[in-house]
Amino acid sequence: LYSRLWCTWEVWCATQQEVPIKVHPLTGTEAHLFGSGGKTGFAARNGKCGREHDEISITKAVDDWDQIDEAILAASKWTAKPTNVSADGLGLSDTAISRLLLGIEEDQLQPDFLDLLRNNLPEAKAVADFMQVNTSVKTLNLVGCKINDVGAQALADAVRVNNTLEILNLDENEITDVGAQALADALRVNTALEALSICGNQITDVGAQALREAWNQRGYLGI
Repeated sequence: LYSRLWCTWEVWCATQQEVPIKVHPLTGTEAHLFGSGGKTGFAARNGKCGREHDEISITKAVDDWDQIDEAILAASKWTAKPTNVSADGLGLSDTAISRLLLGIEEDQLQPDFLDLLRNNLPEAKAVADFMQVNTSVKTLNLVGCKINDVGAQALADAVRVNNTLEILNLDENEITDVGAQALADALRVNTALEALSICGNQITDVGAQALREAWNQRGYLGI
């Protein structure tokens, strides 16, 4: 895929129509997708198709190569084990994560571990909406996703109604006492969560106390 400009064009068309892009886990190897250089140096704009006219036409038609790179990187993270869906460390936007989560729903996958570490999800809308209705994910990793208080509130709304999630990791985000209070309020309703880690945020003693009181020593709480 990395060297085939026509494949790049298909990805571009799919992103414009908001069609989820998925790679079969048994054949979508990193070498196949990105070549010997791996995903680190990957750039869709470097692809070729063997016809100069087609290459010029496609290159002119695409006006956001970063969107293509992001979509392919997100698709590449599908694993052979549907119990573990990972898109860690890619710096993906909420829109890209939304496509990934939509693919999970459309394929009727039931992962119990969703790893979204170090993506760019300040308001966490896509993952919060997903967790509102998901009944399989037991562990959700959102470390270093730049989640702010708006995102914390969205996740709190999901925690209120989700009876499956057992472990939530929100370390190294940008949550303040406001977001901590929203989560604390949700914890008074939710009885399924067994571990919450929210270290490395911007929470003072006020927010920490609110979380401790709501948690009521029912499992692991890291602040």
